[in-house]
Amino acid sequence: MITDLAAFSGMEMENMTRGHGWRFLDVGRRLERTINLTSLLRSALVASRSEGVILRPLLEIADSAMTYRRRYFAQPRLSPVLDLLLADDTNARALAFQLTALSEHMRHVPRDPAAPSPTREEQLIAQAIARLRQADLHELCQAKGEGPFPRLTELLGSIEQDMRALSDAITYFYFSHAELRVS
Repeated sequence: MITDLAAFSGMEMENMTRGHGWRFLDVGRRLERTINLTSLLRSALVASRSEGVILRPLLEIADSAMTYRRRYFAQPRLSPVLDLLLADDTNARALAFQLTALSEHMRHVPRDPAAPSPTREEQLIAQAIARLRQADLHELCQAKGEGPFPRLTELLGSIEQDMRALSDAITYFYFSHAELRVS
């Protein structure tokens, strides 16, 4: 199955024209990665009392272990792991990279000329990007108060909520057959 999926992904990347269909396919991929990453990080940080135990598997699951080793030459620590998985817009598996790609795609999808600008989709992405950019990762790594890393958990939860709302907005606007919205 992995071989078949890899082959399909390769065909999509090499052979599919970069039209609206490809754009929506990639939007779905970016949304899925974003939601999965935020959910994974929230669950892992809440479940593990020792950050050292969970960081290496997090990097492996996020397909960023080699990048971490190359960049930091150190054992995984929470702050650099979060920097790599959340804020690094050059890491193709990072949250910032996904949000930037989503923003770019939503600027190029078809829309009603009478639609407000920015659209609901663009607002949700901009809100998530702003939250991520304003976050102090070092501060978020401090375990305080109720539960481990409450501010980090709150940030990840709010971005995940925005991405679920984005998915709903895209589905309603572009894939609802009840009313013609885009020609």
